[in-house]
Amino acid sequence: GNITATGGSTISHRGVCWATTTSPTTANDTTLNGTGTGTGSYTSTLTGLSANTTYYVRAYAINSAGTAYGNEVSFTTGDIYTMGSGVTDIDGNTYTSIILGTQEWMQQNLRVTRFANGDSIHQGIYNSWGNIDTIAQWASYQNTSSYDVPYGKFYNWYAATDARNACPTGWHLPSISEWNTLRTYLNPSIFQLYDVLNGEMLTEVGSAHWQAGFNSDATNTSGFTAVGSGLDFASFGTGAEWWSSTNAAGNEGQTMIIDLSVVFPGPISHLASKLDLSPRYLGNAVRCLKD
Repeated sequence: GNITATGGSTISHRGVCWATTTSPTTANDTTLNGTGTGTGSYTSTLTGLSANTTYYVRAYAINSAGTAYGNEVSFTTGDIYTMGSGVTDIDGNTYTSIILGTQEWMQQNLRVTRFANGDSIHQGIYNSWGNIDTIAQWASYQNTSSYDVPYGKFYNWYAATDARNACPTGWHLPSISEWNTLRTYLNPSIFQLYDVLNGEMLTEVGSAHWQAGFNSDATNTSGFTAVGSGLDFASFGTGAEWWSSTNAAGNEGQTMIIDLSVVFPGPISHLASKLDLSPRYLGNAVRCLKD
């Protein structure tokens, strides 16, 4: 902004205001760039903007005569992610990938039947694995391979974390810390167990792969494109859960989930992400992270 004249009265406030509609005012989002000032230029930094959104901006200045606005300008933000190089697994399945900050993620759930060294992963029966079974296993939803795209296959923790690596060579099962790096990249101000903002940003828009209404808050501005693959062989179409490589006490592994949760300010349910636990014998999806 640049104040060229004060009209004989000291400027008490100056900055810029912005909104997603034209003619923003100080009733909208604003910056404050000094008080008790005179003429001269100043620079404002806008934060907390959404991806792929057009904003309208005006400089403003306030003195005893009232509020004056500068000319309106507009701009459109871009994606917060870029496309990666993608990857092909040992079975020949191809996956696109996205880069978010310092991480490159597969954009789809894993659907491989062999470890990276060529060893087969045992084919189990969907939702019928015994709770004492520690054999590495996979299954397709309802034992039907047509669901593998886009939901991926379901793996128990023993398959997901096997040293032979279910992920393609050069990729790995993310740790819970790496999952949390993704969450905090999308929302640096996470302050609670469930986080609504990145739950919305991670989830596919539309009802093609979610039950209607369960992802009504989704924006998918991260490009992660989470589908409703379910949690622990349940909640198909209403939530999603992925293994991490991080162990937990007892017979559990740590996971990352997205589902509808009653979160602050409540009592309305919102799509939210959470770090959680799951019994190791149950089936969950896998997303791989580039080394």
